[in-house]
Amino acid sequence: MDLEYLAEGDPMAVSAWRRLDSRLTPGTLILNMKAENPVMWHRGVLSRPARIGVPVRVPIQVDSVNEVTGADARRVKSWMNCIVEAHADGEPWTLAVPVFDLDLVLIAFETAGTH
Repeated sequence: MDLEYLAEGDPMAVSAWRRLDSRLTPGTLILNMKAENPVMWHRGVLSRPARIGVPVRVPIQVDSVNEVTGADARRVKSWMNCIVEAHADGEPWTLAVPVFDLDLVLIAFETAGTH
């Protein structure tokens, strides 16, 4: 169902922890394929994200999707999340996203570069 909303251009919000320095920081990915920056990361939880987001610049290339391990497992639930390693316009990004939302995030990353 979420994939249909994304395809129709409806904005979507996904919980996403971003690696800043050496630790994962809670945040929210806003996926809006109609926006100038279709993928934005906001520090903070879904109910209160930061007002100013950081664009995940296109092209976005996913390098790998892995299980949550090591120190990351102390920050996020390893049974519920996975680690996405990517490069956005050459900048490295590491995100922990819910396994449930992984397909949505990967399709948004792929689609973002075509708009």
